[in-house]
Amino acid sequence: MRLAIFVLSVSVSFLSLLPAHAQPRGDWQSADQSAIHQRIAAGEAASVLAWLTAQASEHLHDAQFNYTLGLAAAAADKKPLAIDAFERAVLIDPRFAAAWLELALLVAHFGDTQTALNIFDHVLTQFDPPSEVREKINRLSRALLFSQRAQRASSWQAEIYVGAGVVTNVNAGLTNLNFLLYLPSTDPLPVRASDALKPRSDTAMMFRALAVHAQPLNAGFSSQTILTFGARHYSTERDYRQAELGLWWQLERKLSEGTSWRIRPGLRVAEQDARSQVAAASLMYGFSRQLARDCQSTLFVEPEWREVAGAGVGSQTLWVGAQAGCEAGTGQLSGYVRAGSDRPQAERAGGDTHRVEAQASWRQRFTVAGGPYEAGALFFGARYADREPYSALLGENTRRVVQRRVFRVGLDREIGSLKNTKVSFYYQINEDRSEISLFSTRGQEVFFGLKRGVGW
Repeated sequence: MRLAIFVLSVSVSFLSLLPAHAQPRGDWQSADQSAIHQRIAAGEAASVLAWLTAQASEHLHDAQFNYTLGLAAAAADKKPLAIDAFERAVLIDPRFAAAWLELALLVAHFGDTQTALNIFDHVLTQFDPPSEVREKINRLSRALLFSQRAQRASSWQAEIYVGAGVVTNVNAGLTNLNFLLYLPSTDPLPVRASDALKPRSDTAMMFRALAVHAQPLNAGFSSQTILTFGARHYSTERDYRQAELGLWWQLERKLSEGTSWRIRPGLRVAEQDARSQVAAASLMYGFSRQLARDCQSTLFVEPEWREVAGAGVGSQTLWVGAQAGCEAGTGQLSGYVRAGSDRPQAERAGGDTHRVEAQASWRQRFTVAGGPYEAGALFFGARYADREPYSALLGENTRRVVQRRVFRVGLDREIGSLKNTKVSFYYQINEDRSEISLFSTRGQEVFFGLKRGVGW
């Protein structure tokens, strides 16, 4: 209801603010347009609607008439009739920007926020609205994006991805525990030196799913459950495969407007080629604060425990870090930085490991060539350094230091005939740099696939 009130409060005066080329073209010259609008604003929408309906047979093919009819119907709480009128207006005159915007507001009222966002993108890219209208559209887009998140609060929302691609140097991904859905934060898994030093290309099939359920509770509390699953199958002679499952549950309590604390336990398990099974458990405690109207930051502490069954080793890491995210119009920017000290459960080469990680990601929705797109980029950088020499065989006082870089760009396009379905492409570079050649790897990934959003 609050969103509907906000939408109505910013929907007025679109027509008068738009440039001349975005004004309607038609022959309907009813008495006085401003007088009609004044009557609607004065609460006489029902009588105005009856008067316009009586003229409908004569002027139904006029864009301006349908626009005025839509305004009167919407104000008289005849919203389905208003949608029909605005749709006729834009069909008659595709450059009638004000009718497009009124149509977006109405479909958003009925819960179709994605269509509304697509219409906003269309107006911003196909017309040249003045800064005042552009700011209104951006505010509406942010409100609708917030509405989408709020709608997810009482139901499960999931995204499923199926793709195929080519991976250059498969082994560049073997050092990652969370090699599919989240970026690396764990010890390198056991990899044979002959494999690690031998680049090769393989085709691969990939499946991944992400499901989120958020639930408001009493006394300012809310909870969120996140479930992830991913699997890859490579076309090697060894029938190589990878799989990972993750589960997180988060409890958050609002302290005041814009501030909250949260606690989030999590568990991840992974298997690679039936040789190595890895389990990782974590417990994050954080404090969040709203930096600006569309920005939020979180300071957190997160202990993590890992066990590599195939190698019979384990370790604990205490992470301290911060994360932040901002939204502007149809774009999103987020990132985090964290540092930790990794202590092994048993004696191992290199001893403790000091870790620093940072990630930044960007997403932008836009419309071009008649279709809605979403572009994205991600960069991950890390430095892992052992405190003690790795092995005397590699030279006296030779410590293992690995600098990891991951860079990804992607592009999704919505399929108009299939709701909540996108064609997806991404290109990724994985690189580990180290003075010890065994730990230096470089690989590339190119994947094409389909994404499907579902909810229940």
